[in-house]
Amino acid sequence: MEDSAKVNPIETDAARSMLDQLLEDSRLYSKGADYKNLLDFVVRLSNFAPFNALLLQIQKPGLNHAASARDWRETFKRTIKADARPLLILWPFGPLALLRLCMT
Repeated sequence: MEDSAKVNPIETDAARSMLDQLLEDSRLYSKGADYKNLLDFVVRLSNFAPFNALLLQIQKPGLNHAASARDWRETFKRTIKADARPLLILWPFGPLALLRLCMT
């Protein structure tokens, strides 16, 4: 088995716990105005799938932009601050991905 295929059970448990909390927090958007604001946010972050935009809104309300560390480095030619807080989204063909705030 390749090293990249190995999964750290502690990290997996932490990720599951974070995702459970995010799904619980999604219940905050049950009222009309809050839901409308969420939909507006999803439209602004059109480069993310709607569910991932929801996850980003829960973690960082009002976020303007998020990207992977690789995208910040290669696409935007920016570096990430050491204390930048990672954000969690679901990743195709994988359990999740971490994104970084625009703290460059």
